[in-house]
Amino acid sequence: MSPPGYRTPDALNEPRLSLGDYSLTLDPAFDAFSLSGSAPGPLNILPRPFGRLSLSLGDFRLRLDNSLLRHRQILPKAIRELSVVEPPAALAKLPRGGGDFQVFGPLASEVVMRLVLEEGLDGLATEVNKEVLLDQTRDNRMSFWLVYENDGNPPFNPGSGSDQGPTAGLSMYVTFNDKREGLTKIGVTVIQMHTPRGFLAGQEFAPGSTYQTSPGPYSGIASVDFEVTTLRTDLVQVRILGRAGVDSTEWGKLVQDYIHKSVSGSPLFPWPRNGLRPFGELGVAALVTPRWVLSQGEVLGVNYTGKIEFDAKLVTGSHWTEATAGARVVLRTATVNTPLGPLSAEYSPFGAFVRGFMRYNDGREEGRFGVEGGAKSSFMLNIGRFGVGLEGIITMSTDPALQTDNAVGSQPLQSPLDGGPAGHHGLGRLLLKWDF
Repeated sequence: MSPPGYRTPDALNEPRLSLGDYSLTLDPAFDAFSLSGSAPGPLNILPRPFGRLSLSLGDFRLRLDNSLLRHRQILPKAIRELSVVEPPAALAKLPRGGGDFQVFGPLASEVVMRLVLEEGLDGLATEVNKEVLLDQTRDNRMSFWLVYENDGNPPFNPGSGSDQGPTAGLSMYVTFNDKREGLTKIGVTVIQMHTPRGFLAGQEFAPGSTYQTSPGPYSGIASVDFEVTTLRTDLVQVRILGRAGVDSTEWGKLVQDYIHKSVSGSPLFPWPRNGLRPFGELGVAALVTPRWVLSQGEVLGVNYTGKIEFDAKLVTGSHWTEATAGARVVLRTATVNTPLGPLSAEYSPFGAFVRGFMRYNDGREEGRFGVEGGAKSSFMLNIGRFGVGLEGIITMSTDPALQTDNAVGSQPLQSPLDGGPAGHHGLGRLLLKWDF
């Protein structure tokens, strides 16, 4: 174990703290530097070069030391999280007893937060979160999600008003937030529906009318879905995606006819009877969150921070092959305590994506190859164990199934723009979450 108080500079000349015997200690010189000019109180923020924030420890350091003494099992976890580096030559020559070893930091702030939460120090974690604006994702719980999507217009649906392409979907799944690797999501897609563009040819807009359409795409997909996380750090997350199930036009027709007759009062589609076809999909997705703080401030007394996320996904299977890349701005609030429980919010005012695709085996006479892109936004509110969210996606595509009659200015409920361009496909999603 390295001697208490030892520090070694990192690439930015920022001191790294070592772990002493079951407690954190600080080099006296670093202690003076951290606390000089800082505001009184247990938590203080000092500016750092390159816009990075440094948490001066003060009384909070002593509280964390005491917490570590009461919860000694946190030390092995902390050691496993430390970076493996070569010790400085001078330190390597110091005499060590049998079985002693040296570890070097620093621990990332996100790792410290996770370890504190694992030890049940919720109050301490909330105080830290208010200051450094970290995401308090509890690693010892699962979340159940229910997701409904539709491209139909309000009030019954959250889309822009078309009824084609990816027109409706319902899925439910469980995420395992306590796992850094391995199976982290499993669930079912009850229905994923695709239809071609329909034309009424003089008929009235009512359930007694039937659209005229091209041969496809017609899909009524039901599947078992899973995700396996292979890499998860503070900066990068990589997941393997998989789905397996069936595509039934009879199932798609049953669901859509019920919605059109009983809910929206829309004309029906002439679904072909193609029986059951196998459906499968396999892919990989990556999410990168750089440590760039774009903005931070306060709204209604709640602190927030704004960052940017980059994502990429490649999937292939029985019905399509797609490669997607995108980015979005994300504003996250600190978690605050309320009578209803901890409250936090995440808002993405704008995101953009581009996609190359091949779509086939969906009832069309020939496959479709092309590109599409668009914008999206989302909002998620978490109160206690429950969360509710909205997401809107606007797509412009070379695929005829996504070229619509939507006018300029129509938009999904949660639109990233003040209305989409003419002919866009607007899909809205409603998300419900329960943590347990």
